[in-house]
Amino acid sequence: MNVLCNIVRTFSIAILIYALLVSNSDSYASDNLREQTNILILDSYNPFMPWSHDFYEGLNEISKKSDYNIHLFMEYLDAQGMESEVNYEFLFRYLKEKYKNIHFSGVIANSDVAAEFTLNYGQLLAVHAPKVIYTTKRKSLNDDDTVLHLWGDVNLSVDKTVEIALQQNPGVRSALIIEGDNDSSRHRCERVRQQLKTYKSITVKTVSDFSLAELKRIVAGLDRDTIIFCSLIWSDKTGSHLVPREVAEEIATISNAPVYSFWGSFMGTGIVGGHLLDAGSIGKQMVYSLLDYMESGHFSKSNTTLRTFIDLKAVRRFSLDMESIPEKAVLINHPVSLWQRFRREFIVAGISLLIFSVSAVIWLSKLSVLNSMLRKSRDELEKRVDERTSELTLANVALKDSEARYHAFSNAIFEGVSIIKKGKIIDGNNILSEMLGYPLEEIIGSEVTRFVAPDEVERVKSNILTGHNSLYESLSVKKDGTVFPVEIRGRIFRYKGEMVRVTAIRDISERKQAEKALQETNKKLMDMAMQDGLTGIANRRNFDIKLEEEWRRMMRDRKMLSLIIFDVDYFKLYNDTYGHQAGDICLQTIAGHTKSIFKRSGDMLARYGGEEFVGILPGTDGHGAAVLAEQIRVRVENLKMPHESSEIGDYVTVSCGCSSVVPNKSTTLQALLEVADKALYEAKETGRNRVVSRKLN
Repeated sequence: MNVLCNIVRTFSIAILIYALLVSNSDSYASDNLREQTNILILDSYNPFMPWSHDFYEGLNEISKKSDYNIHLFMEYLDAQGMESEVNYEFLFRYLKEKYKNIHFSGVIANSDVAAEFTLNYGQLLAVHAPKVIYTTKRKSLNDDDTVLHLWGDVNLSVDKTVEIALQQNPGVRSALIIEGDNDSSRHRCERVRQQLKTYKSITVKTVSDFSLAELKRIVAGLDRDTIIFCSLIWSDKTGSHLVPREVAEEIATISNAPVYSFWGSFMGTGIVGGHLLDAGSIGKQMVYSLLDYMESGHFSKSNTTLRTFIDLKAVRRFSLDMESIPEKAVLINHPVSLWQRFRREFIVAGISLLIFSVSAVIWLSKLSVLNSMLRKSRDELEKRVDERTSELTLANVALKDSEARYHAFSNAIFEGVSIIKKGKIIDGNNILSEMLGYPLEEIIGSEVTRFVAPDEVERVKSNILTGHNSLYESLSVKKDGTVFPVEIRGRIFRYKGEMVRVTAIRDISERKQAEKALQETNKKLMDMAMQDGLTGIANRRNFDIKLEEEWRRMMRDRKMLSLIIFDVDYFKLYNDTYGHQAGDICLQTIAGHTKSIFKRSGDMLARYGGEEFVGILPGTDGHGAAVLAEQIRVRVENLKMPHESSEIGDYVTVSCGCSSVVPNKSTTLQALLEVADKALYEAKETGRNRVVSRKLN
């Protein structure tokens, strides 16, 4: 036995050592070789866009590989989410204040809005720092050797993608071009048509102005001798808003013909590939270019935003020749052996099997001892059974006398009583008959399930078979078809020499109606308790609960949480001048016109107290919160509610304070509120009718 214990202990230590090796195999990190290099990243979109996600992955990959100690400062302008055009002047002031104590070694601008801002304000924001911009179209720039302009060569992307598709499909007889309702898609599709004109043996067809259902029917009907070129599809003719990557995935999934495209974000959807405009490659190129400038004082002339991508899984699916894959193509979805995929699982399973085998040997040795103990227990049990049989014979006589007393008692109680044997009712009382609406003689001999609602049959049968003896609720059926709620409790008893189930059934219809009425009343009271009686928006209690929920959720998802606190400027003077009733109307008007600004899922506007309001913005960074706060300030000012006692104007205005943080265990809700409150105080102290934003460090 000691030997076996030592074996188990040895293998347990082996497993622990293996786990430590696996967990630390990738934990090595080199020391910083240089001082911190700060790079400002301006992205035109938001981090949830596929393009922005791939772009950031490219930046991050090169930053980690570099000998420089690179620190990326990300700013998402969310141009598509703005209600109006980006206010470059306001954005410049915001970033200048935010990064006033940080020296940037370089600036990277992703796409048109960020690039335009960088060209106009980049020199003021990061003096003498090199800048790399990417735009969707080529721009004519002044001679400035500190600015590198990257752009997507659309014609080259289309030409090489068509070339790759024709090389991989030498027997193609037709081509389908899927054209989206946007200039980018139209330009690429026209270029494809021009390239295919020279191939007389290929029939070219273009589909546009389609519904998604129509497009899927067309694609599903294509033969293998066709190739498909898919562009960006943002909407169809029904007006439905679509996600281009999801459309590409649906098309590739149902298509019998290989699909090619021009955007790297489509890779992994099932398309074969192409010479693609890839956000990840662009991000890498931008960082490389900045590092070149830092090393040599000028940008390298070798720059590209295009790369050839091929999906090997799609190549196998459409039986394409592996020799046709371009030499320098980036390959994805490589075949992975079972050992490579489940190496750790195989090792753990082997060790577990060995430990199980050792344990089995130990338990087998114990089984022989248990068998001898069981034989002794069986002999004792048989002796007790004989004694119990004699006792039951005497008890049977007494039982017959008690049956008469049972019937008299069961008819006197206020519950239906049934005696069940093998799923059938063999006896019952008058209350049961009245409850179900059947004569007692028709109930006796019937299956129990005859009187149970269809949805409850399986549960009731299970409770009978398992001897369930706890009180539970169910649904029963009267003779006229009426379904009503009942409360049931059953026990196993000996009756006339046999084991039967005695069940008590109570009609709880009146109680259920009373419970329902109580629930509705409680819900109304809860709604009233969570709503501000004056403005109709959420009250302070609702806000506290919601803020705590979003704090936990953002901590779990590692996302930004922002707050906006704003109140009416000189509100006491407003009340003194116009009266408290007018003050109430003023607060109601402000709440009614600003709550629509908080329109994303999880957003909330609440009355914080008096003339003070607060907004919760989960998933929104400090810049986004400042933009929304500015919208609140402008919207209230545009209401033009007279305020002759105001010291800053003729109309009612508000001051706003913003704070933001990615929640973690080292920060608190109270700290986030305090920072927003201090920002509001600063807005008031510096002149009112303005927005001040602060980030919680």
